Amino acid sequence: MRRVRVRLRARRAEYEITIGSGTLARLGEMARRALTPHARRAFLVSNQKVFDLYGARAVESLRAHGFSTGVLLIGDGERHKSLATLERALSAFHAAGLERGDAVVALGGGVVGDLAGFAASVYLRGLAFLQVPTTLLAQVDSSVGGKVAVNTNAGKNLVGAFHHPRAVLIDTDTLQTLPRRELTAGWCESVKQGAAGDRALFDATCNFLRGGATRGAAYSPEKLAQLIAAQVAFKARIVAGDEREDVSRTDGRSRRILNFGHTTAHALEAVTRYRRFRHGEAVGHQR
Repeated sequence: MRRVRVRLRARRAEYEITIGSGTLARLGEMARRALTPHARRAFLVSNQKVFDLYGARAVESLRAHGFSTGVLLIGDGERHKSLATLERALSAFHAAGLERGDAVVALGGGVVGDLAGFAASVYLRGLAFLQVPTTLLAQVDSSVGGKVAVNTNAGKNLVGAFHHPRAVLIDTDTLQTLPRRELTAGWCESVKQGAAGDRALFDATCNFLRGGATRGAAYSPEKLAQLIAAQVAFKARIVAGDEREDVSRTDGRSRRILNFGHTTAHALEAVTRYRRFRHGEAVGHQR
């Protein structure tokens, strides 16, 4: 396993990102370390496809460490990251009896993570939440940095908050069940981060892709975990220095550098009503 720490200097807080093969079995252990001793409930937000694959394993691990669990399954795709789905999540939290010491667990891709994180940020004025990203795009990007949001008719991610997870658990085995299109979306974002970051990260990403990426004889779980850790570490460094995206900054380490390619990408997604492009595809489509 590899670990990366996100340090939030302004608040003197930090959280840990754990990356490796088979780490989902450690979800309950991670939750116990990251949450307060008062946490009794861990409420999962996921979608049907992901929950069918990994839900039982996640629930078993949480219950083994003393958490009672509840589950909300939302629709798959950006069009479900909406105010209507947010209301469903808040109602589910209430029905489950969540209290201030409890936590929300986002098990899925970026849509699940954004929606669950935003719901956690506003329920009872802020619940703890854990990110368990199961897509490459969510693993290298949206699960790290604390931006959570929903879409509205006016545009993508216009209603949101900065609400950091207490911990992030990345199980690289989940990538083996991803469709090729989802992997492509994640690699588009990874190449973008390499281009925005430094030459070493860009070259490492391109070399991994030339070597067969996550499929075929050249696949190496250790090399994959190493690359994801490098991607995450780059983003963690940017977030640590500019947590809330200071609009007055124009330097190369401003958090706005992470938005490279995103303005047009969000417009492409919105104008096609989130039905044509995956987010990573929209980012990569411009180049």
